[in-house]
Amino acid sequence: MPAHIDITPAPDELAGIHALLDSLDSALPFLVSVSPSQVKALFKLGPRSEAFVQKAIIAAEQNGRLVPPSISLAAMRRDAALRAALRPIRMRVATLLELLDGTMLLAGADLMKLSSQVYRVLQISGTGEGIEDLLEDLGKRFAKRRKPAPASSQESPLLNDSAHRFRREPL
Repeated sequence: MPAHIDITPAPDELAGIHALLDSLDSALPFLVSVSPSQVKALFKLGPRSEAFVQKAIIAAEQNGRLVPPSISLAAMRRDAALRAALRPIRMRVATLLELLDGTMLLAGADLMKLSSQVYRVLQISGTGEGIEDLLEDLGKRFAKRRKPAPASSQESPLLNDSAHRFRREPL
């Protein structure tokens, strides 16, 4: 079976890509990183809430006398404009990331296929050649990992409780 992918970028192409990435990074100094715990704590704006947010901005504009000064309409407009400006950039970057991931996946699949062939060939033709340690090390990739079974059903609350915990209640 032929290789999934056969690409060799030239060193100057890779250098150019890194330079473009450096330029892109410099052009976006306002981007911020958010930790998983911060993400979890945020009140997130998902696709289903986009219309709600737009309507809330319009409602605040039309009824400004009812909105307390602690709610900044200017901040709402600024954040909406930022999201609108970043959305097409994000879409392009996401497309590039999909292409990058696909290319790496295919290169990895080719590597695994060929590496497995090398391992099998060495297993067959390497007998008595002094490569036993090498074969043992390569074979660790295929060693099966076994999950330890619970010593008794009393130690596993899921085993004792599962019969009634996952029962559907009648509607």
